Amino acid sequence: MENYKSRLFSKLKQGLRVGKKIIAMSLIGGSLFMLSACGAKKAANVKVSNGCYVQEYGHSTQSGKGYLALKVNVKNTTGQEISVSDSDFKLKKGDKTISAEDSLSIDGLNDIGYQKLDKDESVSGYVFFKVDKKDKYDLKFTPKSTDYDSSKDDNLKASTTEVNASKYKDPGQSAKNAAKQYVEAVFLNDKSAQDNNNLENNVKEEAKQYHDDFVKGFRETIDKDAITDQQADKVFQDYVSDGAKRDEISYKIYEAAPNKVTIEVIAKTVNISDIDFDKLMSDFEKDFINKHKDDDDVDEEQVEKEAGQYVIDKLPELISKQEISTDSNSGYQIQLQKKDGKWEVVTTGSDSDSYSSLRNQFLAGIASSY
Repeated sequence: MENYKSRLFSKLKQGLRVGKKIIAMSLIGGSLFMLSACGAKKAANVKVSNGCYVQEYGHSTQSGKGYLALKVNVKNTTGQEISVSDSDFKLKKGDKTISAEDSLSIDGLNDIGYQKLDKDESVSGYVFFKVDKKDKYDLKFTPKSTDYDSSKDDNLKASTTEVNASKYKDPGQSAKNAAKQYVEAVFLNDKSAQDNNNLENNVKEEAKQYHDDFVKGFRETIDKDAITDQQADKVFQDYVSDGAKRDEISYKIYEAAPNKVTIEVIAKTVNISDIDFDKLMSDFEKDFINKHKDDDDVDEEQVEKEAGQYVIDKLPELISKQEISTDSNSGYQIQLQKKDGKWEVVTTGSDSDSYSSLRNQFLAGIASSY
């Protein structure tokens, strides 16, 4: 009897131990289930595939800063439908947070806009930020559920991608340098700029055409029979030499996209047309005739040519005394476009009107673009 009680008691103890294990396992399983249900936050997959600096008219920046356009690819890996918009993207550096610019519109760059993404769907588009060009940032994307139940946002977490602002190119700055090289090569007859040409334009040919138009215009301004092309060429050389010393030319990025940039050029130059050539010629001819009034063989054609030479000889002094000025205080907005990796100043077509006005400015008021 006593052995029976002992065996029964032993079985009861074993049963209690098994029961405790079952209860413990149940508690652990329940806890794991609760943890997985509460802690399963998922992020979208975000990559930056491209980027560059851009500029829109009216959005100015200080030195060292710029508008960075980042092309982002978002894949919905959250397991639920989400929305994507530019306001969901932030750049962070320490305690500093930069929101995306929602007012920029850049030719050829489609912004991310507002999208709904189902599970495993993807979308690409540009997001714009005003940044310090030398800094490094974390790009954070915080998705939002499209469900009206805001608690579902609790299951979503932010994605973080590193962004090094210094590694992206600035097409506006390179186009500005190209515009400067073009002006120096074509309008200032800078041989170094012509020989080290980095533009798609044939600057030597365009410089020659500019020279020829100047010579033609000057001869017509004086009297094409009074001076020769060689004499007019001397005037051209004197004019560009003076201009290289005294012209005031500034360049500013007006608008910039990856392959198309507008540069504002403000040019103050000598306007030769302010010189009264008719009076110079007339005064010389009168003085010449008075000196030779007793001569019977005064050749009018010869008088005209000597008057022309007189003007040529006087011009360097007269040019140096002329004030520099501009026909456009607001500047000339010239277009540059990328071709085969090089910038080309647009000189013809519908985008060249402002360029033609700039060219006329450098033609010194004596000729228009032919």
